[in-house]
Amino acid sequence: MRSFEPPIGAQGLAPHAHRLELVTSTRGLVFPQLCPACGGPAVDWLAVPKVFMRHHSDSPWTYVLAKVEVPFCAPCIERHRGEAERQTLGQQLRRALFSEGAIPMYCAGITGLFFLKESVLKLGRGYPSGALVTGGMATFCLLIASWSAHDAWGRTARDRVPPQTSVTRAFDYSDDTSDLFDQPRYVYAMQDGAFADAFRRLNEDAVWDPAAPRALEAQRKRWVAYVAFGAVALALVLWDWLAG
Repeated sequence: MRSFEPPIGAQGLAPHAHRLELVTSTRGLVFPQLCPACGGPAVDWLAVPKVFMRHHSDSPWTYVLAKVEVPFCAPCIERHRGEAERQTLGQQLRRALFSEGAIPMYCAGITGLFFLKESVLKLGRGYPSGALVTGGMATFCLLIASWSAHDAWGRTARDRVPPQTSVTRAFDYSDDTSDLFDQPRYVYAMQDGAFADAFRRLNEDAVWDPAAPRALEAQRKRWVAYVAFGAVALALVLWDWLAG
């Protein structure tokens, strides 16, 4: 099974000449009935999933799963199916079961089975009160094991996202590239020129303009925030110097 490092923001975006930055989420897109790979008439939709990495100052790196439904023509859909990587359920389970997140599942599961055996033995020996206590502990441990299994499956979700094919990469998209106080915005890279022109016309109202009033207001707020942060940092340094 492959191992890859998800892109950050617009890194790794397909190098198509036709690009568009929109202030709308991937769910608010309007598509022309054209194929982004060849410009032919689209007949069906393909899911284009991607995984992105995000980092916040107060948290570690996180993985974000995204998906866009994109129309394609019949020949390109067939080509995609021939190139697509398919993972069996066994491969997916093996990835989850041998992940670091599955360790609590094994610990809690083994402990739960031990208490469950003790509960059955106590019940067979005529100690119902003891069986009730160990049975409760077994239930608690097995519930923790179930939660840990669910968590391990969720943590490995990014590994179940198949890589893009040459067809789905014809319509590529980035993660949110907005700055502080900006509207969320995404970059779209398209292979076919006719599709790109039609896509732009349909989403004209969402095209990001750095000279728009809202963008300029966000820029002003960023400068105010940066100046305020710098002033506080300078005041702390001066205070520390004077106190010393």
